Amino acid sequence: MPSASATAAAKRPVRLSSRWIALAICLYAFALGIVYAAETPIFEAPDEGAHFLYIHNLLESGELPVLEDRDTVFRSRSVQRHHPPLYYLVGAALIAWTDRADVDAAFIDNPFGAIGFVSENNQNIYLHRVSPPTSDTAVAVWVLRLYSLVLGVITLWLVYRAGETAFPGRPVGLLAMAFVASIPGFIAGSASVNNDNLVTLLFAAGVVWSLRVWRSRAISNHDIALISLILSGSALAKLTGLALFPLVYAALAWGAWRGYFSGRRAAQTVAVSLGAAALLAGWWYLRNWQLYGDPFALYRTLRIWGRGSAVSSDLEEWLFEAKGVWDSFWMTLGHFNIRGPEWLYGYAPLLTVLGFVGVVVAWRRLRRPQARDGILLLGATLALVIAALAAATRQINVSQGRIVYPALIAFAPLLALGWRMLLGRLAPLLIVPLAALTLATPFLDLDDAYAGLEVIAALPPDAIPVEARAETLSLVGYRLHTPIVAPGDPIRLDIYFRGRHDENPAFFVKALDPMTQETLGGVDLYPGMAPTDDLQAEPLYHARIDFRLDEALSSGRAPMQLPLAVGWRVPGTERYLPWQDAAGTPLDLLTLDGPTLIDPAAPEPIPQTLIGATFGGVIRLHGYTAPETTAAG
Repeated sequence: MPSASATAAAKRPVRLSSRWIALAICLYAFALGIVYAAETPIFEAPDEGAHFLYIHNLLESGELPVLEDRDTVFRSRSVQRHHPPLYYLVGAALIAWTDRADVDAAFIDNPFGAIGFVSENNQNIYLHRVSPPTSDTAVAVWVLRLYSLVLGVITLWLVYRAGETAFPGRPVGLLAMAFVASIPGFIAGSASVNNDNLVTLLFAAGVVWSLRVWRSRAISNHDIALISLILSGSALAKLTGLALFPLVYAALAWGAWRGYFSGRRAAQTVAVSLGAAALLAGWWYLRNWQLYGDPFALYRTLRIWGRGSAVSSDLEEWLFEAKGVWDSFWMTLGHFNIRGPEWLYGYAPLLTVLGFVGVVVAWRRLRRPQARDGILLLGATLALVIAALAAATRQINVSQGRIVYPALIAFAPLLALGWRMLLGRLAPLLIVPLAALTLATPFLDLDDAYAGLEVIAALPPDAIPVEARAETLSLVGYRLHTPIVAPGDPIRLDIYFRGRHDENPAFFVKALDPMTQETLGGVDLYPGMAPTDDLQAEPLYHARIDFRLDEALSSGRAPMQLPLAVGWRVPGTERYLPWQDAAGTPLDLLTLDGPTLIDPAAPEPIPQTLIGATFGGVIRLHGYTAPETTAAG
C-alpha cells in the first residue's frame, strides 16, 4: 500500500513552475505576432519598407549604404540607411536565397494614404496588387518578420528574467512579462521588419546581465565575454544602443561600491568590453569618420531627418508631441494612422500612476539593499531611455513610441512590483483589459483597416443593382449598412464592380445635400487597396467603403435623405471617367440612394407651403419647401 506521505503528495495540486508559464506566454506572443503580421500587408508597418530596402540593397550591391542628400535618399525610399548594420546584416543572411525581382511592384504609392495622422480610411499608404507575385519579395518580408518576432519573444523572456532577478521571491517577472505581451504596439512592432527589435533585445540583455552579476556577487570570464558581445552588438544595432554602455558601467561601479564584486574585476570588465566593442563595432564608426568626418554621421543624418534650425520651445507643442509618443507606445498602428479605443489612453496613465505609487511603497517596505538596488537600476534605465529620446527629438523627428521600447525592461518590472505591493494576488486583473484588446486588435482594427478585394460569384440578394459603366469599369450594385446617420457619423457601404482600367483611376463617394448639392462628407480611395490597372475584366469584386460626415457641415439641417455621388477619377490628371447607364445613355452624375440624415439637435423645419393632408389616417403631410428652380426658355 502507498505510504501516507505518498498519498498526501498525490493529493497536492500540480503547480506549474514559473519558467513553464513564461514559456507558454512566449509561445502565445509568437502566435499572436504571426496573426498581426498576417493581417498587415507588406510595408504597411511603420518604416518597414525602408528597413527592407536596406537589406535588399545590401544583397543587390554587396555594399553598405551611403548617406547622400535628402532628395536622393528619399527618392530611393531607403530612408533608414543611416543606421548601423547589424540587424540588416543578419536579415540579409536570412533572405539571401530569395528572388526579390518584383520589389518595385510592392511600392505603389496610395496618393490618398494617411501618413502620420489617424484616419478611418486610406490607412494603407501603398496599393497592393491582387495578381499573383512574380517572385518572392513577400516571402522575404515574411522571413524578416519572423526574425523580428523571435527578437521580440526573446525580449519578453528577458523582461521575465529581469523581474525574477531584481526582486527574487516576489512574483514580479511573470506579471511584467504578461504586461508587455499585452501591449498592442509591442506585439505589432515585434511582428514587423524594424531594427528597434534588435536594440530593444540587446538593451534588455544588458540590464539583465547587470542584475544577475549583482545577485551572483561575482563576475566570471564568461560574464565578461557575454557583456562584451552585448555591448558590441548594441553599438552596431543602432546609435541609441550606445546608451547601454554608461548604464552597464554605472551598474558595475555601483556593484563594486556595494561590495558585490571587486573594483578591480569591474575595471577589467570595462576594459575588455571596450576593447571588444572597438574591435567588433568600431569599424562602423571608423567608416563613418572616413566618409563623413564624423564617427556618428550626425551631420549627414540631420541633413536628412533634422528638424531644421528652428526648434520649437512652445511648451504646449512639446506636450502634444510627448502625448503622441505616449499614445503610440501603447497603440497607434499602421503608419501612425490606426488609433486604439479611447479608453486605452485613459486606462494606461492610471496603470502607470498606480504602479509607481506601488514602487514608492515597495521602496519603504523592502529593506534588503539588493532589492532597492534593483529599483535604482531599473529606474535609471527608464530615465536614461526617456532622456535619450528627449535629447534626440530636439534635433530629429523620432517621436515614436517604439523608440522607448528599450525602457520596457525597466518599465514593466517596476509597474509589476508596484501593482503587487498594492493589490497582491489581484494585480494580474489590471492587465486583463489590455490583454483582451491586444488579442482583438488584429481581428477588428487591422482586418477592417486593410480589408482587401473579395471576388464573389454574384450580386448578393440584399444588394441594390446599379448597372452603370464608366469606360471599362462597371458598378454592378451596392449595399448600404447605415440607413440613418447623425452629424459626424460614419457612412458604411459595400460596392460591387467589374473591370480594369489602364489609367489606374480611383473611386470616390460624396454625400450631398439634396437641396444645395453641397458635399457633406466623402472619400477618395482604391477599393480593397488594389490598383485598378491590376484587376481582371471578368470577376465581380466586392469592397467595403467607410467615410464620415463632416460634423460641422452636416449639423443643424432638416431631416433629409443624402444622395451619394460616386465615380472614378484619375489622380494626377484629374480626369473623371464619364458614366453611362445600362442602355448606354450618358449620365452627368451617378448618385445612389444614401442614408437619411437626422440631427436631433436641429430645429423643426418650417415649410414654405402648408398642406395639412392626411394619408390613410396614419401619415400627415404638414407642408413642403421646394428648391428654387429656373424655367428653361
